[in-house]
Amino acid sequence: SLGWWGGLTCHQPEIFRTTANGNWTNPAIWEKKLPGGAYVSSNRIPQKGDDSIYVRHNVLLNTSILTDQVVVESNGHLRIESPTSSFISVHSYKTKTQAEFLVHGTLTTNNFVQLFGANGFMEVKGDLANAGKIELDSVLFTGNNPQLLGAPGTKGILRHMRLSNPSGLTLQGHQEVSSIIFDQGMIQTTNQAVLTLLAEGSSHITGARNAAHINGPAGVRMFGTGERFYPIGRNGVYRPVILTNSNTSTFDNDDELITEVVAGSPVSRTLPTGVNAVSSVRHYRISRIGNISSDFTITLPYGTDDGVSDPGNLTLVKDDGAGAWINLNGTASGPSPGTVVSETFNGVGDFVLANKTGGTNGLVTSLVDRMYERSNYAHLFPNPVASNLTLEIRQPRSGQKLNIRLLDIQGRELKKWSFANQSTRRTLFLGDLPPGNYLLEITNDLFQKQITQIVKQ
Repeated sequence: SLGWWGGLTCHQPEIFRTTANGNWTNPAIWEKKLPGGAYVSSNRIPQKGDDSIYVRHNVLLNTSILTDQVVVESNGHLRIESPTSSFISVHSYKTKTQAEFLVHGTLTTNNFVQLFGANGFMEVKGDLANAGKIELDSVLFTGNNPQLLGAPGTKGILRHMRLSNPSGLTLQGHQEVSSIIFDQGMIQTTNQAVLTLLAEGSSHITGARNAAHINGPAGVRMFGTGERFYPIGRNGVYRPVILTNSNTSTFDNDDELITEVVAGSPVSRTLPTGVNAVSSVRHYRISRIGNISSDFTITLPYGTDDGVSDPGNLTLVKDDGAGAWINLNGTASGPSPGTVVSETFNGVGDFVLANKTGGTNGLVTSLVDRMYERSNYAHLFPNPVASNLTLEIRQPRSGQKLNIRLLDIQGRELKKWSFANQSTRRTLFLGDLPPGNYLLEITNDLFQKQITQIVKQ
């Protein structure tokens, strides 16, 4: 009845919890109880074969251990940190179906830490300041509030991650991962905190869409030729990118290529012969860490908001690093939504959709009117939104009147609001709408208009 460990050692599993800040290896910070019993002071530390271990304080673990399930409570902070350059490892075992690590508070690892668990997983409802290597089968993020992953100036490694938090996840430092499942929420990244994928193709990415993708730069690092898939977007619009390398004469392409969707117009450059316009909706920026930059093709997506009405005359261009665009002679798949594939090119830089001379692609300056885009007049957040959308007027005029309409993607009116702008902020309730993409039209008494795409979760 005591399980395999009790049968081998005559040791009855006990439940542990901390009573004070301190070092994991100090019995004085622990109390214990038998299942169904009362807590008493402990004369030992938790060990493999015990029942759940609850960390309720700031606890440092700086040596390798074998343990059962660890629960970091909401006010707890477990710091697993090697004091030297020697690796320490935490092997977690479970006597019943449960997460090896359940983190309500904060779990921190440094770069000489490895966490293991046989066919196990970690569930994070708080924050994971990971700078080590987590070799569990999955790390699942399930918080209700925005969560943090990583630590500034560090790099951590996860085998697999799954995001099930509509409020999303923000990277604080670089992280590497082999696969991602998007249930709900965005992964926010920056140039100082890039999420790098360590596998080829799109099969290791599940569920990416407008409301769930990497919002910011993403890297892909792999060895050999093949497809690098980037599940990226910007401002609630999913725009995945594919880079394919066909150079089979080199073996140095274990380097990293970082790709990002950038909202708005790229830097003005000289257009090549046969091209008369580039998109002002968004462009794509690719950089590299390492030497690989040859024999690539790129596949870029386009949708209705890109203004593509003449796919036969759609192409894409790349900057030459010297103030001009190079026509990559793209081939489009068909009407929106679709993709355009380039010819082979060398080097990295900025890439953008372009219209061939004689074509009729509008390549509009996004759904936001140019005047408002320049003045940053109205800000809408959060976007994607679950319930309440906040409208913030950057430079309100006294007595200004605003008329607001919510439209479906076909332009049909679903809701409307009208009020004098006596406040810089207004809240618009969208909680009764089904998930999907919508358009919010804002018109003032000067008949200036702003239209913004809204993603309802």
